[in-house]
Amino acid sequence: RDAQESRGLGDVYKRQSVEERERRRLEEKPTLVFLALACLIQVLLGRRYIVENSGYSDIFDQSPLQRLKLLPVFKALLDQCACNAKLEGEYIRKRKHFQSNEPLDYLQILCPGGHTHLHLRGAGRSASPAQYPDEECRRIMEDGCKKPVRTEDVSEGGSNPSLLIKFKNCETLAQRLRVLREIADSKGLVTLWDQTLQLWLDAGGVTIAKKV
Repeated sequence: RDAQESRGLGDVYKRQSVEERERRRLEEKPTLVFLALACLIQVLLGRRYIVENSGYSDIFDQSPLQRLKLLPVFKALLDQCACNAKLEGEYIRKRKHFQSNEPLDYLQILCPGGHTHLHLRGAGRSASPAQYPDEECRRIMEDGCKKPVRTEDVSEGGSNPSLLIKFKNCETLAQRLRVLREIADSKGLVTLWDQTLQLWLDAGGVTIAKKV
């Protein structure tokens, strides 16, 4: 029963035809491009991002989010049963995959064993784990609120703190994008920035920042 449960949700993805997967990923692309850009902005500003997905999905490797792998990436796997997640009085194992630009010390926790798992396929049960158990929430907050690990003694915004002040004083989107490009250039990430930004502009049909 445990083996069936652990395979079940992952098999939902695997059972889809190639055409169905490609269609769904195409529909998701604008959102995923925006998410990749938002995560990159967090990195440029010296901040943390944490992205979560099903432990059985390939979205971190086969979508616009794969661009984040060009940066330092830290991953963690969390089984909800290890956070006391239950449904109908039984443990549910649903595995989560977290990714961040900072070490994840609290979100790496797997099933300790010693119990069975409720089979989630059918009866509308698969949507239930969308509700986060308190322990999982606590662990997300613990990792999300940690002081970022700095590899160099610089302030938020890169090696030039005046860029952050400049960014905060921007009045338009175009101005902010220009400053973000300056920050990316100071970090040696300007090519990644240009490419990711262009993906977002193309996905949204935006032309306002073509000269950024």
